[in-house]
Amino acid sequence: MPKMTRHQLFKIHPKYVRDTLNSTVEKSDELLAKERELISLLSLIDQNRLYLRYGFRSLRPFCIKALKLSRTQAQRIVTEVRRTQTTFDSGLKHEQVKVSVIETKKFSVLI
Repeated sequence: MPKMTRHQLFKIHPKYVRDTLNSTVEKSDELLAKERELISLLSLIDQNRLYLRYGFRSLRPFCIKALKLSRTQAQRIVTEVRRTQTTFDSGLKHEQVKVSVIETKKFSVLI
């Protein structure tokens, strides 16, 4: 494809541009869904301290060494896990702290 400006590309190949953008949005939605699933599983692992079984002292080293995440990714994920863990509210039942989609996008992980 010859080099052209963005405006020219849209005028000449509008279907290509639309398909590319739509595909990107779909992939992003899939990534966010997988990330939410990962955070929920890691929350369960952290609550029950299941990482001890594999010789890790905390969730962060488990994420770095066992899940092969970078240190930055691991810290972001652990922070998000801790934010979403259940809280005890004056003798009432446990409630999940809701995380907005905007906050979730800040903690992207490549899966």
